Amino acid sequence: MLIGVARRFVFVANTKTASTSIEAALGEVAEITRQGSAARKHVSWSRVREEYGFLFDQPGFAPESFFRFGVLREPVDWVLSWYNYRLGRGDLPSATRFEALWDTGDWVKRKDQLSHFVDTDGGCRFDLLLPHGAVDEALPRICRMLGFRLPEVPRRNVSRHSLRREEIREGLAARINGHFARDHSAFLHWESCWQNALGEAEARRLPESAGEQPAPAGMPRLGRPRNAHVDARKIERTLGWRPSETFETGLRKTV
Repeated sequence: MLIGVARRFVFVANTKTASTSIEAALGEVAEITRQGSAARKHVSWSRVREEYGFLFDQPGFAPESFFRFGVLREPVDWVLSWYNYRLGRGDLPSATRFEALWDTGDWVKRKDQLSHFVDTDGGCRFDLLLPHGAVDEALPRICRMLGFRLPEVPRRNVSRHSLRREEIREGLAARINGHFARDHSAFLHWESCWQNALGEAEARRLPESAGEQPAPAGMPRLGRPRNAHVDARKIERTLGWRPSETFETGLRKTV
């Protein structure tokens, strides 16, 4: 998860959707990041909204003023990526067949993608949910819109492709997409309209972003966690926010 305060964007990291690579590309212009365990990184928008209310509740910093985006995968492709990832890591026996795994009560059947991007009322108000296959085409445009040049994007957490999408029987694919019907519907919607949605965002943002300049090379990353602490001086200067606890008082309550 990334929040760019100065450049006004929020990236919510869905699982198995190149989120680690996207965070590596955009992290240099984000004042707020969540790194570490998967539970910290893949936090939902509704939780982000709650935990960072000190930002989004400030006048002029409402969520609607940020370009909010994420990435969706076709459910079959998403489940298949999980399968290949787990197989490659040795989390599954090497003889595990994809269809046999799906027919069990595997935990992946209890997950979904769209819940990462909805508000507490269940509505999705993101500016853009990119289909996974459009990331390479769209990311340079997003970076330009945000006012900086896309650096080289590293490929991270890439699943070994022991099984490909075209090898999945259509009947099984239909069952998986039916199980994740809401995700599948959202994926088809955004697959058909992501170009228009990004074009509208560019039309709104490009005149504003023209004056934005990336921080000089070597400048300290304000707001980036370092050695278990956060340098919040930029947020304090920009928003007038102050933490409710000092390090000392918080430590006394923790220990």
